[in-house]
Amino acid sequence: MKNIIIAVMLLFLTGFAPDKNRTDVSLKWKDSSTQVSEIRSESGNLFKKLAHHGPAIENEWMGVRIYFDKRCALDVYNKQRVGLELAVASWYPTEEQQQAGWGSDQYKVGQTIGLGGVRLWDNGKVVRLNPVSMRTARVRKEAGFSQIEMFSEGIPYKGGTVDILIRVSAFAGIREMKVEAFAHCDDPVEFVTGINYWETTETFQGDHYIGTWGLHPEDVAASPQAIGAAVLYNPGDFAQTVKTDGEILLVSKPAKVLSTWIVSACEKEAGVNRQRFEQLCGELLQQQVNPLSDEERLAWWHEARFGMFIHWGVYSQYAGIYKGHDQAKGGAEWIMNRCKIPVTEYKENATSFNPENYDPEAWVKMARDAGMKYLIITAKHHDGFALFDSEASDWNVVDATPYGKDLLKPLAEACKKHGIKLGFYYSQNQDWCNPGGSAAGRLSKEGWPNPEAAKVDAYTKKHNGHWDPAQETATFDDYIDRVAVPQVRELLSNYGEISVLWWDTPRGMTDAAALKLQEQLKLQPHIITNDRLKRPNFPGDTKTPEQHIPDVHGLEGVNWEVCMTMNKTWGYGLRKMDAEWKSSETLIRNLVDIVSKGGNYLLNVGPKPDGSFPEESIVRLKEISEWMTVNSEAVHGTVAGPYQSFSWGRCSKKENEKETTLYLFVFDWPAEGRLEVPGIANDVMKVSLMADNTELKAHKKDGNLMIELPAEAPDKIASVIAVTVKGN
Repeated sequence: MKNIIIAVMLLFLTGFAPDKNRTDVSLKWKDSSTQVSEIRSESGNLFKKLAHHGPAIENEWMGVRIYFDKRCALDVYNKQRVGLELAVASWYPTEEQQQAGWGSDQYKVGQTIGLGGVRLWDNGKVVRLNPVSMRTARVRKEAGFSQIEMFSEGIPYKGGTVDILIRVSAFAGIREMKVEAFAHCDDPVEFVTGINYWETTETFQGDHYIGTWGLHPEDVAASPQAIGAAVLYNPGDFAQTVKTDGEILLVSKPAKVLSTWIVSACEKEAGVNRQRFEQLCGELLQQQVNPLSDEERLAWWHEARFGMFIHWGVYSQYAGIYKGHDQAKGGAEWIMNRCKIPVTEYKENATSFNPENYDPEAWVKMARDAGMKYLIITAKHHDGFALFDSEASDWNVVDATPYGKDLLKPLAEACKKHGIKLGFYYSQNQDWCNPGGSAAGRLSKEGWPNPEAAKVDAYTKKHNGHWDPAQETATFDDYIDRVAVPQVRELLSNYGEISVLWWDTPRGMTDAAALKLQEQLKLQPHIITNDRLKRPNFPGDTKTPEQHIPDVHGLEGVNWEVCMTMNKTWGYGLRKMDAEWKSSETLIRNLVDIVSKGGNYLLNVGPKPDGSFPEESIVRLKEISEWMTVNSEAVHGTVAGPYQSFSWGRCSKKENEKETTLYLFVFDWPAEGRLEVPGIANDVMKVSLMADNTELKAHKKDGNLMIELPAEAPDKIASVIAVTVKGN
């Protein structure tokens, strides 16, 4: 069969009141009134068989459809008045309807990319998403937004095949629509998007948008009118702009994800003309398009290299011990799940949470003195307890504890005062106390010797990880809409500049839920996010290896950050296993190893329930501070060194137009008093010890640099030698 139909009825299309979702979608056969959620075709061409010629979407100002054929172009339906029309008009209103104020098909696509359509680019040529082994159209509508998708599989590209997903999203109350493209393949691709134009239209271009204004030669509209169309984009995502006879094309840098926004308007809308439309593009740009390139946005993060992670909440009061038993497995912050503590009992524990020794300025100073440039705290961990005042749930520090004050506001103030970037960890998927949140399935034996373990485990398995009926009094979608989205909005609105949002445990997340959360990020246009929102379609900015330092293979060009504990738990613990602390030597050498490979180090502290840091953490931070006071130049602002590792240590580097400095971290001081560095062809300008700036003698031998060393190492953990050479 060439056409495989998934006829899932769209019962949800009428499931929301107009004030909750002023968007709509449509996918149906040409002569049918039955809406479906998905249609697939091996031929890849159902253009003449589908209503709208493909999946269609609208908000109150415009409609968009994706052609179900080799073009996969985006076409526009222009409206004269605010409202939803496609359910009745089906893209082609009658002449009487148009005269009465309905919209019409004014935009002409032809064989072009249309408005913001996406194709591929290879060696200076556009590659259509065709032929395919399968093409699939999908639509969905949920609270507050709608989406249409076109998934093209098996597209020939650069000697192989790729699968490309195009998604268009409309949001209630927002005029512009978001266009995303995802490449499902091993290597990044070059996307191409853009806009088409005709002899009867004029083009215009700003730093972050391209647009057209004028008449389109479309012949189905009863009364032709000038229309405006524009693509809003981040210039840092693109390598070049190409203007052809009929199209302005934006060619992306190699990537697996591309995101732009599109907008259209017509002259019959109240107050719309050529000048006003371009002004509108600039206004929308400020809302939706990050004015910084990814490189600019991540610049501070690369310079920082070292940050503090903080896991804190009411779980710190248990300290990994339940009913007199050490929690058998995992971090102490997981005690509610692993010990299967009932929701009511766990919440009762919060009534004694009163961190009277909480001193956020002391926390920030310890981080600053240790050379850490940013701090990320668990605003809400998996137990759902919020360290901030939240209107979305009363399971928060203000409403549920005797402390009664927002813990994040003074921390934000201290970070700003001392020049530390602030980030929030937010558990978007798992939430064990707010109804509807997910729960990862864990066996009772990972907690304590519960005599009811078999019964509890059977219930947990049957209820998708939940162990208490109170956790299932709402759906996951309810939880996302009522708790997660509002709380993320609160975090990004109420605490000044937020530099990082750190998601966690994405298993079980849906694309729809992830999209709702991702949309909140526009409240902080320069924010950095990690790869744990929803895989693979929401990759974020940084990868997050946990509790191990990866091999550098495969990390070239990747932003990565190792998160690691000082002992064996993230949250505060008093179990026997929690007393196994890493030495300061190990922590410093971990930092050096990570920096030498081009990564960041996010080192955790689990505060005690009274708000103070454990003494073991304080001691280690102080010793790190002593080392960083001397050697921070070799950490901050450096990149991976040209050598993966030496038997005696590691290497990082800094470079400018005239010179390069290699920082040699020597773990094992050579007994023979000489250090050999291979393969340095550049002229050596200076060799010195970071400890006291003493210049060292050095000469070249057989292409290697031989450095004469003093008998004793300046630092027992890692002595640093700076080698400055001409050029790069």
